[in-house]
Amino acid sequence: TAGVDLQANWMKEFKNGGAFYMNHLLSYLDRYDTRTTPTDPVFHYKGTLGNSGQYDYRLNSTFGYRFKGDKANVGIRFRYLPEVKNAAFVTAPNTPILPTKAYNVFDLFAGYDINQRYQLRGGIDNLFNTDPAVVGALPNDSNSSSTLPAYYDPLGRRLYVGFKMQF
Repeated sequence: TAGVDLQANWMKEFKNGGAFYMNHLLSYLDRYDTRTTPTDPVFHYKGTLGNSGQYDYRLNSTFGYRFKGDKANVGIRFRYLPEVKNAAFVTAPNTPILPTKAYNVFDLFAGYDINQRYQLRGGIDNLFNTDPAVVGALPNDSNSSSTLPAYYDPLGRRLYVGFKMQF
């Protein structure tokens, strides 16, 4: 395995006491090669869903605003997965299985510190109700595909609310 993870964080504080922040994480995969024994052929998984999903790269970004006094915040997260070939491509490069298209998901979140002991938080995961990506599709066959819930959200939009109390 060879690759690079790059992370960038930035925050701009304003005179009113609020602050805008960004966080970006880019994971780039240069190669992911395996073989079972020293005499077996080497399999190149980069850019495929094989061996637990070896995307060429992945991007996760968060944009948020922290309000004056650090009691409240609001933000949005963005996850991007590029187009990726099916796992079958590793051993059969001429496979008719179509690649999985690029995938974008946005999550909205907010939080409020009522006081030092109580915190309220909530959000909307999969804000735009993005359908999961189709994995393993064959041309002209609508029954040949499914999804991978580890990467692509099969649940759709969902809301959550949490309350934290410290003792």
